[in-house]
Amino acid sequence: MMDVTPISCPPRTTKRLRAMGTAGACVLTAIATASACTAGTQQNASGGGTSSTLTMSIANAPTGLALATNCSSPLFSLTYASLISIKPDGSYGPGLATSWQYSKNNTVFTMKIRPKVKFADGTPLTAANVVQTLTYNKTHPGINQGYLKPFTSIEAPDESTVRITMQKPFNGMTTLLANDGECNNGLIISKAGLAAPAKMGTQTFGAGAYKLDASATVAGDHYTLVKNPNYYDTSQQHWSRIVIKVIPNANTALQAVKTGQIQVASTTDGTLLGAAKAGGLKITEGLQLGTGLMLWDRDGKLAPALKDQRVRQALNYAVDRPALAKVLGTTYEPFDQFVPAGVTGYDPSLDNKYSYNPAKAKSLLAAAGYPNGFRMTIGTDNTVANFTQAIVQQWAEIGVKVTVDTITNGTFLTKVAAKTYPAGSTAVALLGDTYFDAARLLAPPYNTAWDPFKATDPDITKAYEALAAAPQDQITPLSQELNRVVTEKAWFVPVAHAPAYLFSKGVAGMGKTAIIGGFDYLSWKPAS
Repeated sequence: MMDVTPISCPPRTTKRLRAMGTAGACVLTAIATASACTAGTQQNASGGGTSSTLTMSIANAPTGLALATNCSSPLFSLTYASLISIKPDGSYGPGLATSWQYSKNNTVFTMKIRPKVKFADGTPLTAANVVQTLTYNKTHPGINQGYLKPFTSIEAPDESTVRITMQKPFNGMTTLLANDGECNNGLIISKAGLAAPAKMGTQTFGAGAYKLDASATVAGDHYTLVKNPNYYDTSQQHWSRIVIKVIPNANTALQAVKTGQIQVASTTDGTLLGAAKAGGLKITEGLQLGTGLMLWDRDGKLAPALKDQRVRQALNYAVDRPALAKVLGTTYEPFDQFVPAGVTGYDPSLDNKYSYNPAKAKSLLAAAGYPNGFRMTIGTDNTVANFTQAIVQQWAEIGVKVTVDTITNGTFLTKVAAKTYPAGSTAVALLGDTYFDAARLLAPPYNTAWDPFKATDPDITKAYEALAAAPQDQITPLSQELNRVVTEKAWFVPVAHAPAYLFSKGVAGMGKTAIIGGFDYLSWKPAS
């Protein structure tokens, strides 16, 4: 059994290819109510140091409390213990799993489960509970289901071991089973919760450091958490109470931090940096957010032109990334490869691969048989409509006439799945690291939501399969090779990237973001 040193990427290798705009359900803001911030500091009888009230918020209310229908959130990270946990430096370390290893060409993943852990209801957490939770997630509809479908078996050969066997090599288990891991796959549910699925929508059934106080919670507005007396490590319980409030406006949250009403706020809006600095707030850099468009119809079923690689490359050459980056904000940097700087797989030799060159774009269109351009209709989430229109205006200069269908009623993914558009953009975060980007965007069955046409390319398939089966010392070079191939094939139009930020006051131990954006919330403590 290998040591639990994280096996994916270094702590700062964070990335999400995403369309420009708000962070969506998976990107967090943190905010506190004035009443919560008036709580005094007191001695923590459990031995965890000083204890008071921490207030946080999420940008959007969860869809109930059922894990399967929600993306990752501090609400769930705090109330459910995860198999693998984010560490303060942003890497992954032990959680309920104390160690793990890959075997058989990355088709088997084996974990040792921490002994003497209890759920908040006092019942023991065993390897059998882990098997039951993962099996439930696999067999019940929800966000979790896609990644677990390839599990051919989930078993507990003994009371402290869980072994997962997969159909094909898969190299992202640590990310998948962490507490920010692709929408709650690694959070373990008690037997009582699994036996009453309807109750999981209104109650928590975890073994996390905190548990829901239903009497002080109003669904959709705020959620109050109190210490779980059965938590296995009381030294991590730095707060006697945590209040999570739904506040969607980042500027409102910033102002509340500045006036002392709240303790932590998170934003993707780099224009707020100046105000945060002027207010004397601590600024912590978070997840790198990439902006761009996805070219789905690579077989040319709706837009025949997109079948030709030269056309897709022309669309990349026709984008003035430096100009768009300036429009997006002062913190944005242009990038034109599948992987931005700072991420495992980034290749500096690919920088400026698609430098703005309208003449070359027109030449490529002509060589592909489209000297006068072509027409198509694309979809965009309403939160990124302006960004999409800016790209479309630049495409018009090379003769590509695009109609943008702006979707405002929350049916974007439904229309994408119905193969309504050959290309599109959305504010919903897609992924974190290079391997997960490739898995969810390119590889069945993981690409169900974001690759409606399921186009294939032998070179991309070869590069992905090599990375999926790679030993850990080959992750970096094989990630770079996948990046090179996807960039050359021009399956996407990346534009610019920028970090998200945490603004805080009175909180220490903020740490660094993990690979797909979460923090070790249990390391946050009152500043001395």
